[in-house]
Amino acid sequence: MDTRRGDTATGSLASSVSLGVATLDEREPIGVRHSRSTAFQSISDSLEEAHIEPEHLVVEVTESVLLDDSDTTMRFLSQLNAIGVKLALDDFGTAFSSISYVRRFPFDHLKLDLSFTAELPNSIRSMLLVEEIWHMAVSLNMRGIAEGIERIDQLEAFATSASNLARAISSRAP
Repeated sequence: MDTRRGDTATGSLASSVSLGVATLDEREPIGVRHSRSTAFQSISDSLEEAHIEPEHLVVEVTESVLLDDSDTTMRFLSQLNAIGVKLALDDFGTAFSSISYVRRFPFDHLKLDLSFTAELPNSIRSMLLVEEIWHMAVSLNMRGIAEGIERIDQLEAFATSASNLARAISSRAP
């Protein structure tokens, strides 16, 4: 879970919280083992107990979670979206990447996988793909997040065509 701290002068505890829908076993997402309604209730209860407004929670969903039982997944994500929870499609462009997920599910954020940004600014091919995916997200009124921008030259290359938010996410030192 990633928490962004708010302004202590205003008394805001957290401005945003990110929660990943993880898997314990690649074949069995947490949401499948626990019914989607139980998972929804757990998230809803946790928000209330922690005094966090739903719009400050971003649930990050990987594409592999979307593969099984998409009607149930759609209901689950729609419930979260209905109470104000933001949804992010994580690692877009890898694994079983499908633009139909972007069209079908109610995502607010599109997180471009770092494998696309790692080659910036040296790969024209990567730059073109990043630009097109980014423009698609912006056109669909989604917040784009580019993972893995760690160096100034990557940021400069990305910033020349991006009109939305770029956030560097890395566990490695530059």
